[in-house]
Amino acid sequence: MENPELTLILKSLIEQSATPLKVIETDFAVDSSGFATTTYDRWFDHKWGKVRSEAKWVKAHLICGVKTHVVTSVEVSPTETADVPQLPQLVNATAKTFKINEVSADKAYSSKKN
Repeated sequence: MENPELTLILKSLIEQSATPLKVIETDFAVDSSGFATTTYDRWFDHKWGKVRSEAKWVKAHLICGVKTHVVTSVEVSPTETADVPQLPQLVNATAKTFKINEVSADKAYSSKKN
């Protein structure tokens, strides 16, 4: 998802693959999850006197149908990205193909605008 040209193609494939289920799905759920990359951050921890490392993470926000669990849209962002700004993009992309009756999400997506 780092290559902008490929990102558009991959997102389009995800959205197109969900299209056959548009007659079934009207209720959707939104959430995010983290994925480790193969790149690691390393640093020297002065407090404990040793080298530490951890995998870099990316965050995937997705919206899926609650009956078939088909993913209708996805946004990938850096780990520290808040969930709130992703909701409108996910819902709008889904609304292009699906009739939306209800969208469920946890408090991480809560804001006055959303």
